[in-house]
Formats: sequence, structure tokens, C-alpha cells
Amino acid sequence: MRIQKGMTLVEMLLGQLLGVLIIGGLLSLVPPAIALLNSNNAVSLLQENARLGVDSLDRLIQQAGYGGCHTGKNHAAVIRQDAPGVSQRLANWAFHRFMIRGLDAAEVSEATALFGRDWINSRYQFADQPVGDLLLVQSSAEEEWELSVHRPELQTLVLDTATSYIAPGTVLRIADCQHSATFQVAGSSVETVGGYSGNIRISYGAEDSANCTSTLPHPWDGAGSELVLLGAGAATHCGEENPGSGFLPYQFPAGSQVMPLASTLLYIGRHRDTGEPGLYRMDIARSSARPYTEAIVEGVENMRFLYGIDDDADGSPNRWLVASGVNQYPDQWDHVVAVQTWLLLRTPIGRGRAKHTHSLHFPDNRGDLVDCRTPNADPGACPFDTEASAEAAYFRRVIERTFYLRNRGTS
Repeated sequence: MRIQKGMTLVEMLLGQLLGVLIIGGLLSLVPPAIALLNSNNAVSLLQENARLGVDSLDRLIQQAGYGGCHTGKNHAAVIRQDAPGVSQRLANWAFHRFMIRGLDAAEVSEATALFGRDWINSRYQFADQPVGDLLLVQSSAEEEWELSVHRPELQTLVLDTATSYIAPGTVLRIADCQHSATFQVAGSSVETVGGYSGNIRISYGAEDSANCTSTLPHPWDGAGSELVLLGAGAATHCGEENPGSGFLPYQFPAGSQVMPLASTLLYIGRHRDTGEPGLYRMDIARSSARPYTEAIVEGVENMRFLYGIDDDADGSPNRWLVASGVNQYPDQWDHVVAVQTWLLLRTPIGRGRAKHTHSLHFPDNRGDLVDCRTPNADPGACPFDTEASAEAAYFRRVIERTFYLRNRGTS
């Protein structure tokens, strides 16, 4: 009978030691693998946010100035700025005819005058050290109705639409390819014609309406003759010289386009709970109600715009200015044909020490490029310290795009 020998104690200990070494080696690979996975996920999210930010700006800027078939300057905003219920924020800009306007981050006093100190303190990223330009875009909303009849003597419009109600205070634009006007709805009701109730009658001349009377040149008459356009009567003219009784109200023809007005503000804000920066939008001109604010893209730390000015009417920019440069001569806004845009983005969560091998050049308040990887970089361009361990953990990227305005009307 043969004696069966098992493993000796030494062999068993050596085997266990070898197993521990193999398992330890494998486990040592886990943290780097997890870190790499997290980094890849963060970079992928950064790239997705960059794409979303560019798409959002492209869509909004391309829509700027759309007003139906009329995009020229024969336009009147017939809303009294001193009317009850019209906030200073709305009165200052939402009811005027423009395509696009901008403010630099440094123009805090101008932004405060436009939007109010309450908004600056609660919504804007830094009240004491603002970061990020402001971009204001005005256009007609995608929803559109057809005018059935305009009764200027009754100060009413009848629209061919299945919509049964348009709230008082809603801001509308009407256009007939020669004239356009912006006004506020005073009331609405269903209009029944021949037993058919597919129309809605809106009024714009009630005593509590914010509308006034304005004048407008003939688009075909170089002599400068004027027509009274919409409005609630000579007693409430829009701050102009009273046109008197010699002018007849302008009647928009059937088939004119009627659209809600959309005025949108883009800015850099911070989440009120987490403090994370992001690109925000505020829609303020559909009605006189409280503005609606929403976050569009998370992780956007800064935003800068340069505006291309067309001096010779050939459709191409001759020079580029920051918003404060354009605001020195406000008529220049009518000659902006392109917007050059920079976004500075970071990953939502820092993962280790990020190494930036790509460029992090971003414009300062003068439009000059600053390298954000250098110590003590201009905080107006780079609102972070790359040497600080907490900030160095974030991956960052600068996205630059140029958008051309497609609804620039005749001047």
C-alpha cells in the first residue's frame, strides 16, 4: 500500500502568499480604472454640454429678429412704458423693435437699470463681481395666427385660430410685409361668424390697456408722411408729439400675420442650492407676468460675445466690438450681422487633478484673449484659480463659434 503525501505547511503558505499577491495586484488596478472611467465620463459630459450650449445659442441667435414677412424698420412699439402693470424691466427693452442687444459683464449699472436690483442679486452669478456677458434676443414665437379683420375704429383684431383665449397682458406682434407693430392684449373673446366659432376677437384699446398711439412712415414714400398705427387714442400717445386728428388709423389687411413676441435673456447664473455655474435663460415678454427662468446648460462658467458690425452694407462684418463698444453708439446695433461667441465650460464634478493639454484662451472684458492656465489670470475671463487644488480637479474647455444673423432686415 502506497503512502499518499499532501501539501506541506510551507507549500500551503507559499500558495496563499502567491494568491494574496495576485489579488492585491489586481485590486491595485481598480482605483486607476475607476478614476479613468470617471474622467472619461466627465469629459464626455463636458463635450455633450458644449454641444448643447452651441446648439442653444445657434437656435436663439438664428431666430433673432424674426417678425413674419416684415423684418424692416417700419415698426412701432405701441406700449406705454408708464402704464400700470408694465414693470421697469419690460418697459426698458422688451417692447422695443430690435433683433439683438448685449451687455458686458462690467456694465452692472446698465444691467441693474434694465432688470432691477432684485434680479441682479438673486439671479446673476456675482452681484459684486459679475462674470459673463448678457445677450438679449427678440423675435416672434413659432406660433402664428392669421388676421381675419382689423377694426381700428373699435380697436379690435379678429384672428382665424382655434385658440379660444389669449390672456390679457400677452404681447403680440402684427405684420403685413410693409408695417409691423408690437402691442399688448387688453382682452379676448370667441368671435362667431356665420355660426362658425373658429375665430377669436382681441381688443387692445381698453382704458386699462398699456397701449398708446404711435406714428409710422409710409414704407414707399420718401417724403416722410405718417400714419397713426394702432394705439388707444391721441390721449395716450407714446411719448411722441400728439399727432392730432388729421391722421387716420392704419388698418392691417386680412391675412396679416399675428404672433406672440418672444424676448429672451441669456446669462451665466448659479444654482441656488448647489452653487454650480450654468447657462440660464429668462423669457420675459410673452406677458407682463413674472419672468420665467430656466437652466439650459450646466457647467458654463463664463460667456463672452463680440459683435460684427457691417459698415458698408455688404452683409459681412468690418469690425468686431464688445457690447460696451457697441453701446457707445446704440445705432450700431442695427448694423450687427454676426455674433462671435465663447463659452468656458467645466465638468460638473472634479475628478483628481485634471491636466489641460488643450488651449484655455478666453477673451477678457476688452475682447483680448487671456490664457486661463497661467497663474493670476484675469478673473473677468477666468473666474477660477488653476493652482487651487479644488479648482484644478475640474476638466475645462473653451468653445468658440461665430453665428450670422439671418433675419437682418432692410435699414
